[in-house]
Amino acid sequence: MGGKFSQVHYRERDTAVVSDFDLLVQCWYVYPTKLRPAFITEHIHRGKVELETISTQLRRISFNFCLTREHFQEMLQLHHNDLFRPVAHRWFHHFKNTDTSTIVNGLEFVAALAIASTGTGKLVEKVGFLFDLFDFDQSGCLTKDELMILLKSSVRGLTKLTQGLGLQLAKLCPMAQIEDLAAVCFRHCGLDPSDDLRRDAFIHWVQCTPKLTNLLKCYVSKDKLTRDEAAVSIQRVARGMLGRNFVDELRLHKQLLQNQELDVAATKIQEAMLNRKKRQETIRRSKVERNASSGAIYSFGANTHGLLGHEFHELDKPVKDPKLNAFFKHADLRVVSVASSLVHAAAVTSSGVAYTWGACAPGAFGTVFSKGGAAGGGSPPDVVRPCPQRVDDLSTVQVTAVALGARHSMALTSDGVVYSWGSGEFGQLGHGDIVNNELFQHQFDPHTSRSYPMIDLPLRLDKSLFDEIQIKQIACGYYFSVALAEDGCVYTWGEGSDGQLGLGLSDDFHVGFLDEFIHQSNFTYMPTPQYIHLDEPMGHVAVGGNHVFAVSRSHRTVLEWGAAFRRDGDPIYLPTPNAALSALYVKSISVGKDFALAITGCVYLKLSGCECMYGLTAAFGTQPVDLYVGLSAPLIAAGVPKAKLAYAVKEEWSQKVRET
Repeated sequence: MGGKFSQVHYRERDTAVVSDFDLLVQCWYVYPTKLRPAFITEHIHRGKVELETISTQLRRISFNFCLTREHFQEMLQLHHNDLFRPVAHRWFHHFKNTDTSTIVNGLEFVAALAIASTGTGKLVEKVGFLFDLFDFDQSGCLTKDELMILLKSSVRGLTKLTQGLGLQLAKLCPMAQIEDLAAVCFRHCGLDPSDDLRRDAFIHWVQCTPKLTNLLKCYVSKDKLTRDEAAVSIQRVARGMLGRNFVDELRLHKQLLQNQELDVAATKIQEAMLNRKKRQETIRRSKVERNASSGAIYSFGANTHGLLGHEFHELDKPVKDPKLNAFFKHADLRVVSVASSLVHAAAVTSSGVAYTWGACAPGAFGTVFSKGGAAGGGSPPDVVRPCPQRVDDLSTVQVTAVALGARHSMALTSDGVVYSWGSGEFGQLGHGDIVNNELFQHQFDPHTSRSYPMIDLPLRLDKSLFDEIQIKQIACGYYFSVALAEDGCVYTWGEGSDGQLGLGLSDDFHVGFLDEFIHQSNFTYMPTPQYIHLDEPMGHVAVGGNHVFAVSRSHRTVLEWGAAFRRDGDPIYLPTPNAALSALYVKSISVGKDFALAITGCVYLKLSGCECMYGLTAAFGTQPVDLYVGLSAPLIAAGVPKAKLAYAVKEEWSQKVRET
């Protein structure tokens, strides 16, 4: 009888007896033994005696326990009493199986009264009395069939006698399971189906079956406890509460330990995942760097103008992570130099071939276009070229570097010759003024809807423009160009309104107009390369927007000129030393529109037995940051003896080393 119904509890309104039977079940009330008054001793056993009498009458009147209305009244000895006849009729009606039935089962009536009557004593007494009612031969034993009759009569009788037990008993113990319930009882008592069930074994089985005891307790009067019994009960409850509290505390402690273990495990897993992600990122970066060092191109960022060089990537979708350029990979080309502008990009391979791509005026790509369309075809020129295309006109020379401006391009060959092509309206190509110059042809740019004077094929700049000296490095700003010669001389040409040419306020500037009919649309420019007077030879130049940096060969001087770099002040028209950078032994510098990055010297220092390595890196934006100069010039100069290292460090740094 265990299982999911073992802890079933019944509501009081469901176990309540139908109102027509209230008088019948209460008239046989028996007081608990310890509280019985002496004057009602004769009334103590009346309930049991009356039920035993009814059971005897039932066996005498009907051999199959089926009663008609007259037999029912005779069993109750009410057939001669007209006063109780209506009540007896209602009792009979409640115990009929159907409304049209003319008989009732007397055993169901007797079993229901034996259980529901409050005068049949405690639980053990009630169960024993119910057993005695169905022990027809008074042998003290029941067969399996008699047990089934007892169970079936009890269930069906309570269903008809109470207000709400019918549905619950039908769910918990349907009539079809009565035989299974009897078999469970016999197995519990260790009996075979052919054996007889003793009274004490039946009582013990009922006590061990929560489904039955919970039901029978609804009809058992509760005795009041004595002082000693109450004390024992209170102690038992207190011990139970303390035990439950201890168990709860132990469970909470185990839960806390488990949570701590889970937290530690989660932390380890998180650290492992982070380390794994770092390793994967390191592997990915090392792969990118390894491939890049082998001549591969990786690009990422906005792809609006097709600058990234990914042919099949959508233009409106940026690339968040470095992506390998498939064109150079599939063509097995090793790239040694790259350059990019706002609208187009270029690359040079190890074989000295230049490639261009992006979205710019057609002439800036260095490819011949016919009036009907692209080179060698009749279709219109592409508005955007996402795939790199070779600059065929430079195939006869060995290109080593390229530089790009807003709408023009330059290339440097291995023999120090400079080629330029693209838009020349500001003199940025270096081939002279565009006025009455047959080299320039006006070409329409579909991106800006304007026409520009163009040289659509790479055109060589004569060496005489650079005093017959080979060029070492080239760079481009928005609309101007810079060249660094082998002897350290710097040449500039193109638009110079912000001082980016470094020529000062010279009267030799040409004046041009973006539109002659628009006020203040004039600009100044130099159509050919101009030499800049410097105090020492330069070893490196860098251009960003309209700002120029130059690093001397000795790495002790950094000059800058051009736009104010978003700092408060006027443009710098002449090369001016940058004191902060000049003190850092700058090896190389790279310039953007509004920022610059410099790589400085890295030295090894050995003082007082403490050997360390110190590296200096400078980064500055809208306002140059204050740079800490902890190492003086003699320390980083080549060929300084080790004995002189001690005085090369400032006093505060020496003191810090001694304290360490």
